[in-house]
Amino acid sequence: MQRLRSRVIRKKPLKKVHESPATCGTRPSNPRPDTNVRRRLLVRSAIRIIGRDLSQSPTLSMVAVELGVSLWHLSRVFHQCCSITYSDFVDRLRLREVKRLFKNPALTLKEIAGRCGITRSDYFSSWFRNREGCSPTQFRAKYLKIKQ
Repeated sequence: MQRLRSRVIRKKPLKKVHESPATCGTRPSNPRPDTNVRRRLLVRSAIRIIGRDLSQSPTLSMVAVELGVSLWHLSRVFHQCCSITYSDFVDRLRLREVKRLFKNPALTLKEIAGRCGITRSDYFSSWFRNREGCSPTQFRAKYLKIKQ
């Protein structure tokens, strides 16, 4: 019987790749992590435009044109980042502004509606009633009574 000699093959050590401990040997879950940053910046810019032009009643298309993106892209990104639609966000912002303006008793309801981008006072009353459960006059009376 012939005796076989076992040969030990020595492999060269692999060149070490300098990785941070956080990414050590793992693939990133998001291949483009800067995408979320860009989306958040887009939404922040849209919110800034909405707040600046609330009296002008900024539509989604107006904001999209100003930001240089498509209407559908802005709508989708806005909903993904805020978990609320654009129109619901604008309504909440308007409602907050209306409540802030109610503090000034010198302003009429028509002036308050105009400053919040609602041109028709009858629509303003129904819009407010749907969101708060009472008319703007009743809400203002309660609010001013509580403040005094």
